[in-house]
Amino acid sequence: MNALTTLTLLTASFIATGLASAQTGASIDESKATNIIHVDGESKNANDNNPGSEKSPTKTIAAAVKKAGDQHTKIIIHPGQYRERVIVPGGDALLILEAAESGKAIISGSEVYTDWKETGDGVYSHPWKFNWGLGNENGWWGSTPYNRRREMVYVDGKRMLQVCDDAGKAVAPDALQPGQFTVTDHADGNMGMIWLKPPADTNLASATVEVAERGVGPGYIHGIQPLLEIQGRSNIVLRGLTVQHCANYIKFGAAVTFDGYHPESYDKMPRNSLVEDCTITENNGIGLEHIQYRDVTVRNSRFNANGERGAGSIQVGIEQERTPGVAVAPRNFLYQDCQFNGNNWRMFGQWGEGNDSAGYKMFGQNIDGYLFERCQFNENLGVGWWQDYGGSNVILRDCMVDNNRGGESGGYGMLQEMTRGPLLVERCVIRNNGNSGFIA
Repeated sequence: MNALTTLTLLTASFIATGLASAQTGASIDESKATNIIHVDGESKNANDNNPGSEKSPTKTIAAAVKKAGDQHTKIIIHPGQYRERVIVPGGDALLILEAAESGKAIISGSEVYTDWKETGDGVYSHPWKFNWGLGNENGWWGSTPYNRRREMVYVDGKRMLQVCDDAGKAVAPDALQPGQFTVTDHADGNMGMIWLKPPADTNLASATVEVAERGVGPGYIHGIQPLLEIQGRSNIVLRGLTVQHCANYIKFGAAVTFDGYHPESYDKMPRNSLVEDCTITENNGIGLEHIQYRDVTVRNSRFNANGERGAGSIQVGIEQERTPGVAVAPRNFLYQDCQFNGNNWRMFGQWGEGNDSAGYKMFGQNIDGYLFERCQFNENLGVGWWQDYGGSNVILRDCMVDNNRGGESGGYGMLQEMTRGPLLVERCVIRNNGNSGFIA
């Protein structure tokens, strides 16, 4: 079932129970946001002590979020690179984070590195102050040293290939090929080093070299810090933002995390989040994840070229844990006109592509009421679209699932795993995938 132009698939439970198809997603009245705060990191007048007016903007997004407090607020983020970590605390007051110009407000986990020292044969070095080492496998199998690392280097916006030996250590600098780098960890009082051989004909003195630094640290799980962490906030809008270069670890924690398991929201499920016209790209692990959220719309957004999966959601039995015997309400997720393309580059190889790597992946027995319309799941090195254990009432309509590649455990166009259904796949194109187009 691979070279198909259309596919309509109904699980057996569809016949018995019917299938909900009226997912409406978030319901947010944005007119409530009468408090306006401007952020302009590149303005000479910007200062985090400013009131946040257009003429006296804050310098950082984090400062604007703090000023918003519990007021219904729109934060307008002017063009620039915002090299910071942003935490949005829990609450119910409407909060809109909106780019003044779509795609030009960039939250980045990287810093610009200058003063590279040429060491010979086209190789350059720069001190490295971190000792991240290899991430913990923690229950996943068949990993490689490469996909347990998290360092990233970009030259003029192009990702360089990290190279390490079988133990995950740096290789000899003279073994590097153009477009490659290797890292010696900072350890035992010795400064670490990045060794970089840029692409041929690159003038490193004039090139922009960005090195990911944020995404690692205490406060989440397995040393991960999302670049944009929503701590169980209801009534939140992200619009026109780009989030990139988070050095997050694979498997756990996304560059943009909606965390409904956060203590501020643990006794209630946050609801009403809208992600619109955003680009979440070039992060080491997961791009975006919703954990324990309800009433979600993700529209016209791109989750491409992330090291593990582009996006996903986790929905487990929180209501059942609180009130035995109470039915789980539909989660009501709506994805429209989104891309989940070209992900899993960090996970590829030796079963790595089977460890949750996908364009999009959904987990949990309480997945219920999901609709994907006109979405793309293309050219991932794992699985295009993956529904893990549990789940019901899921629809894909008018979607493209094309050219997903991988080894033994990857390369499926669509994978439905241990789910009770129903699942409806309607008017979708599923073709050119490395393994089966659809497997259940």
